[in-house]
Formats: sequence, C-alpha cells, structure tokens
Amino acid sequence: MLGIAGGSGSGKTTLANAIEARAGRAAADVIQHDWYYRDRSQALPGERASINYDEPAALDNELLADHLRLLKSGVAVDCPQYDFATRARDNKLRNLSAWRQEIARLYDREEVRGATPRYWEDVAVGEALPRMVKGPMTVTGFIAYAQGWGGLYIRANKLAWKQHHRHPGLGIKNKFGIPDCP
Repeated sequence: MLGIAGGSGSGKTTLANAIEARAGRAAADVIQHDWYYRDRSQALPGERASINYDEPAALDNELLADHLRLLKSGVAVDCPQYDFATRARDNKLRNLSAWRQEIARLYDREEVRGATPRYWEDVAVGEALPRMVKGPMTVTGFIAYAQGWGGLYIRANKLAWKQHHRHPGLGIKNKFGIPDCP
C-alpha cells in the first residue's frame, strides 16, 4: 500500500494515475480521499453551497480506514464516488478488487502453453501471446526459482497458487497477507 500526500493541485492524482497505468489495474488500484466526502444529498442547495471541504469532519475517514483494512486483508470493496457538481455522493460505486484476487483469477484462466507446440509459421505478425502471470514473489518462490526445482512445500507462482487453492489453511500468511510455506 502506498500513500501519496500533498496540497491541492500538487500532482497527487497525476502521479497516482501514472503509477496505476504503469503497474496495470491488476497490480494497483487508486483510492482518492476525495471520494470519501460525506454525503450531503439531504442538505438544502443553499446549505450545500456553504460546505467547508477543508474541514476534517467533511470527510468520512472511518469508512476510508475500513476500506483500506479490507483491501489489505484481500477483500474487494465498493468505494463511494463524490460528485462535486451536486455536492453529494452519486449512486455509482467503484469496485476495487484486491490484487491477490486478480492474480488468482488470472492463474485460474491461464493456459499451459508447453502442452501445445507453437511453431513460428503458425503465428501471424502482431498476434498477441497469451497472458502469463508471475507472482506474488515470496521467499519460498525465490528459493524454488534459484534451485530450479520444488519440493513438498517449495512451490512458486501458479504451482504455489494451486497448492494454496486446494489447501487454503496450508500457508502461513506473512505481514502482507501472502501465504508462504509452513
């Protein structure tokens, strides 16, 4: 989890969007503090116009903290969206899926390419290769790569995911919530 702080107009959103674009949506989700302004849809239009957005109480920091805790533990959340034109939350929610769920989804759909030979004459120029997933890298995964083999508990990437998927209680979660070998 990475927090970006700064004053108004300092480039926080630009930097966060650049990081998200570079890492890809599967690896990075952006949460904006501005999404968590309290809903003022019940206030009269004149009252809404006088809202002090710089006051700390204008933000629902408790909800933001709950959402960050859920994401850190691997649970997807629906973030509110605030509309500054109406000075109220709109009905749209932005679903942020935890990156571990995305990796699991991609591993689940990944096709093993080694089972089917792919010859150069069968490939057209510009044809995209199937997507392959690697990660998250754990100490055990690194050992498996460095050794060039695995063992009963020494598995990396998709092999580790399959093992933990079949036996969810097998891995001991590290401080980032990533299960590693017992």
